Amino acid sequence: MAYLDLRLAEGLSAGTAAPAPELPPRRLGRPERDAIALALSEGRAALRLGRVSRVLGRAWLGMNEERLFAADRIEAIRRYAVRYRLEGGALPVAEDDRLRAAGVDEVEAAHLRAIVDDHVLAKPMPRVARAARRLLGGLLVAALPALAAAIVYSWLAGQLEDRLSALVLSIVLVVALVSPVVVAGHPTGRPA
Repeated sequence: MAYLDLRLAEGLSAGTAAPAPELPPRRLGRPERDAIALALSEGRAALRLGRVSRVLGRAWLGMNEERLFAADRIEAIRRYAVRYRLEGGALPVAEDDRLRAAGVDEVEAAHLRAIVDDHVLAKPMPRVARAARRLLGGLLVAALPALAAAIVYSWLAGQLEDRLSALVLSIVLVVALVSPVVVAGHPTGRPA
């Protein structure tokens, strides 16, 4: 059985309707947080790519209007996060207006800025440092078999009294020991 509030109907006929209840502020959902996480590693080139992919998605895939709004909202959040991370306080006011036009309120925008600020304060390792660490790790992985070959060679050279035989035998032994590790891969599942 339905319930009808006659006081509301009387208020409507008299022109004094009750004020609408105030809704609680929305929080960023999972798709929005995923878009922000993606934006934390993107540069300015991704902003141009986002616009191209959105246009192609509309034209080619025939996306409906509901998905267009969700895609526009998430794209606006991603764009704002990229620009806010790169420009910080120098972000133009037009970017805030674009974010509001996509349906993001002030509470959500403050949450977005807090996520980006937390990431910036964490100071992720620069690309150069990551590349140097990978290079040093690769050199270490290459140096260990070479060191093992040198140790085996020096021991075999004293035992066999023939340097050439000791060299060939040490290379064969080290390759025989190292190749199963290379074929099997790293014990944690990552490539060596």
